[in-house]
Amino acid sequence: MDTETFSQALLKQKEKGNELLAYISNMHESQNDFGDGMAIFGRVDLYSVPEEELDIFRVKFNSWKNNVDELLKLQFGSDDQYVYEWNTYVSSYVSKKNSILSQLKKNVKVGLYYIDSFIGCLDVHYNDAKMNKTLKQEKNNKTPMVFISHSSKDIEFVEALVTLLESIGFNNKTLFCSSIPDYWIGLSKDIFASLRQLFTDHKLFVIFIQSPRYYESPVSLNEMGAAWVLQTDYCSILTKDMQTEKMNGVVDDHTIFLKVDTPQVEARMNELKKTLTNMFDLPAMSDTTWERKRNIFLKAVNAIDYPPIVETNTKGTNPVNEEYMKLQVEKLKREEMERKQARIRGNIIPSPTRGNRILKIFNAGQTTARNVSVEWLNPDEEVLVQWEFGLIGEISPQNGRQYNIALCEGHTETMRLRYTWADDYSDNNVFEEDVQL
Repeated sequence: MDTETFSQALLKQKEKGNELLAYISNMHESQNDFGDGMAIFGRVDLYSVPEEELDIFRVKFNSWKNNVDELLKLQFGSDDQYVYEWNTYVSSYVSKKNSILSQLKKNVKVGLYYIDSFIGCLDVHYNDAKMNKTLKQEKNNKTPMVFISHSSKDIEFVEALVTLLESIGFNNKTLFCSSIPDYWIGLSKDIFASLRQLFTDHKLFVIFIQSPRYYESPVSLNEMGAAWVLQTDYCSILTKDMQTEKMNGVVDDHTIFLKVDTPQVEARMNELKKTLTNMFDLPAMSDTTWERKRNIFLKAVNAIDYPPIVETNTKGTNPVNEEYMKLQVEKLKREEMERKQARIRGNIIPSPTRGNRILKIFNAGQTTARNVSVEWLNPDEEVLVQWEFGLIGEISPQNGRQYNIALCEGHTETMRLRYTWADDYSDNNVFEEDVQL
């Protein structure tokens, strides 16, 4: 429901809370007089209310509390900050050592206070929750794409593979290959920037065409390193002149691969086709048609005439190029790490009320922070915070929670805060800082 409808629903629950206060005013309370000695030792209940009246109140109170709880969960989800605060701080507990009716009134007024607080911050909180939902949808809506990592010297092999993939339903929106027109990067575009964009925007399935020539290409090896760093799905296809013992990259002979000139290759190709069909929701194809296309591919790549394998001399490589490739992969790794990280920080901003401050706990990272908790390490009685610190819930990127603060004479100059949260990078993030009041 929209903010206006939801606000009206909360106002109706506020009316229910006021009805509870009216009911309490008609309840009967008596004070027991057992003498000061018994009262001091706390062996008796000093106040009592007829049980039938308490039972009716509890039913009404629990119904009110549950209605607000369900309303908040329906709008924001069970892990929301509002839900946590309502269930943590709104209670019907009373002690019979003190006036029962006064405690009941206080409990209801606490609930009314939180409803007012919810309504007052509703626009900000609503947008925050909406942003969280949008980010989750974007994360789940990454489009899949096949990325063929290869040496440009294996163009004949790659052309045969692209032809096979096209025949089962792939196009330039689901397939990237830097050596084939309509599947490559434009001449004016930076290769590494384009690769980073592919890894960011798509759920990649990488096919490595491993050959002796692949291991002579720094670009190819860095593509392999990037795919391994970013934990993409992948498989390796070995050319007929590639020996398995020569697979010495991060994707080596300990991983699943298929070699085009082995007896098992047809079964392996069938497995690959099934994986791609499920991942990309490819159109149905009869087994007979697939086997014919598969066999045409295998016949073509096994007919390629490769020159004799010559051991390469790495002394002739360009150290500048190698260092550039290394730096690009490291940059890609850092960017992927940052993309998975939330950064919880605090900031004091001016309040329109003199002597007051507003503390904003916000997420300066690129992903949603989950299970955010705030701890005040140097509490001061002269610094009054509107809400208790503790578990906040989720905070989406560039959003946060606000706390109104009243400062009394003699207050401390800084607040020492500790934040803990989980994100896509780690479940145990901790950060401490001093914020200037």
